[in-house]
Amino acid sequence: MLKSGIAKKLGTNITQLTRYIKENNIVPDHQIGKRYYYNFEDFADFNKVKKVNKSEVKQNETNKVNEINKTNETISFLQKQLEVKDEQIKKLQEQLETSTKSIAQLATQAQQLNLLDKRINREEDLQKQLEQLKEENSQLKQENNAEKSNETALKEKSSEHWWQKIFK
Repeated sequence: MLKSGIAKKLGTNITQLTRYIKENNIVPDHQIGKRYYYNFEDFADFNKVKKVNKSEVKQNETNKVNEINKTNETISFLQKQLEVKDEQIKKLQEQLETSTKSIAQLATQAQQLNLLDKRINREEDLQKQLEQLKEENSQLKQENNAEKSNETALKEKSSEHWWQKIFK
């Protein structure tokens, strides 16, 4: 039989029959010119396969729908998690900004304290220098007084006559 006759008997079209022939590697019984003749008995399983294929297609469609639904659920779950993470990132950025502000304040305070410390150290150094100058001044005064007393003693000795020096 020709493909067209087999297709009419099976209630299908030629393209589905040709696909079935290729999938099942059915070989024609004989050929006359360019026409191929097939044995109708080779197509006994066609309706079974066709029914199975329809049920498989329906199952595949339901599986695809289920997979799409699962994928959509996963996407919505991930979107919710993304929103939560975005909120966490915003909070962390705010904390980072406040931390950087407080660090900047601490840095300025540290600089101010450093300047104050330098001023205090300068004042302490100046006070030490002042004390040293006072000590040196007092030592100079003592030395001056000692020299004056020596000078007065020398003047007194020099003002004494020769006879006063002898009879002392």
